[in-house]
Amino acid sequence: MLQSKRRLVKKNANLTNVIAELEKQKLMGANSLAVLEKSAGGVKDLISRHISKQQGNMLPASYSPELRTFALTLHFYSPHAYRYVRKVFNTCLPHPRTIERWYSSIDGRPGFTDAAFSALQARTAASPKPLYCALIMDEMAIRQKVEYDGTEYRGYIDLGTGLNDDSLPMAKEALTFMVVAFNDSFKLPIGYFLVDGLGAVERANLVNQCISKLFSVGLNVCSFTFDGAASNLAMASKLGCSFDMNNFKTVFSHPECNEPVAVFLDPCHMLKLVRNTLADKKSLVDENNQFVNFEYLERLHKLQESEGLHLGNKLRASHMAWFKKKMNVKLAAQLLSDSVATSLEFCLKEQIPGFEGCSATINFVRMFNDLFDVFNSRNLHAHGFKRPLQVSNYVEYYSFLMTARSYLTNLRESVNGKLMTDSNRKTGFLGFVICIDSLIVLYKRLVDSSTAAMSFICTYKFSQDHIELFFGKIRSLFGFNNNPSATQFCSAYRKLLVHNEIDDVLRGNCLPLECSNINCVQFMPC
Repeated sequence: MLQSKRRLVKKNANLTNVIAELEKQKLMGANSLAVLEKSAGGVKDLISRHISKQQGNMLPASYSPELRTFALTLHFYSPHAYRYVRKVFNTCLPHPRTIERWYSSIDGRPGFTDAAFSALQARTAASPKPLYCALIMDEMAIRQKVEYDGTEYRGYIDLGTGLNDDSLPMAKEALTFMVVAFNDSFKLPIGYFLVDGLGAVERANLVNQCISKLFSVGLNVCSFTFDGAASNLAMASKLGCSFDMNNFKTVFSHPECNEPVAVFLDPCHMLKLVRNTLADKKSLVDENNQFVNFEYLERLHKLQESEGLHLGNKLRASHMAWFKKKMNVKLAAQLLSDSVATSLEFCLKEQIPGFEGCSATINFVRMFNDLFDVFNSRNLHAHGFKRPLQVSNYVEYYSFLMTARSYLTNLRESVNGKLMTDSNRKTGFLGFVICIDSLIVLYKRLVDSSTAAMSFICTYKFSQDHIELFFGKIRSLFGFNNNPSATQFCSAYRKLLVHNEIDDVLRGNCLPLECSNINCVQFMPC
């Protein structure tokens, strides 16, 4: 009996054996197994419970946080694998019904999520410093479908008011809010609303309510990020902003403390809109009345294809056929990149036929490359404009940003045409102008003030990538279903709220660039 017990302990003494057995049985994929390894502490507790049960001892009624994390993660990725491991370890893992009860303790219904705000309150109470954050808002398309979940019908418009009326229209979007900490390392979805289009006044009311609720739990909202939809621009005007170039204002007052809250139009969306505008119109005119031509980029691609080599850039056929993947940020960033500008400079210097007069296009490409770097900084040890904004580089950054602002506000459709910031394709250009003004306001509030809370600003913190990656995780739970129903969205939202071990999705319109926790709800008792 003792020898049998020793063999059992030796067999199950480390996580490798458990993972190898799951892989051998083909119960989980390689990526899921890699994530499961992160919860190794739970396996030690599982083995301890197994040994104790073999010895006939009474097991404790509660499960340790490490074992709970391991169980939730394993069940999240594969209920079949969970049942297998539970059987191998003599039912020392909690019953699947218990897992469901842990999930149901988080209310994932539409509205602001109380569990999220409670977790934030615990986080701010434990922090020795005031916490500042960015508020991010975006919509995810959902399938217009009404389903009965056992208690009520889901799929109608739901603003978290508890109204259950089948005469309401079916929802087609989930309007979601997320906070990302500036001076901490967490991000957290804090609520969503099932809508069928929402007006500017209603959006503004929701934003004010959200900022007030965050303030009540000790979190200071400094910025608000959204995309360039017309309803969002109208919402910003209702909040107190003005995007008229003669009366430009990119901040609104905090509803509780009257501090300025800077608005940002997501730089990734703006870069795609700028690329789309240039590719559609084929040419723009800069402040020196020189033409910026998309044709030079097409000629560069043809030259590289005919020669069978590339001039140190990533320009390929997919960049020329951009309309097939117009939502892909990577293609836009690679097209308007420094390597493409340098390649055009080489062609101009070497007097290659067809590249005469491309200096304005070079300046255009490099200008947006540098702007995108400024608004995508995340590494304190980076170089150039990829470095976060701080006291040591503020003078250089401010000079560049003012130059870029002047450049953007003087771009025209044609020699005597409208300014791009006043045209029917203005959003991308106007969005970067808004970001420039807001970044300066944010720097003066958080870094360059008598009550400075930070020594630098990583601009990636207020990117919409965070919420886009969260949407990608929701889609991945249903086999990369781009159009989940309201019931599926609610289920996935609740599951993701209690997980911080889920890998970021590595395909889609944007890619994960940092490893901050998706949430902090796991600190809440289940």
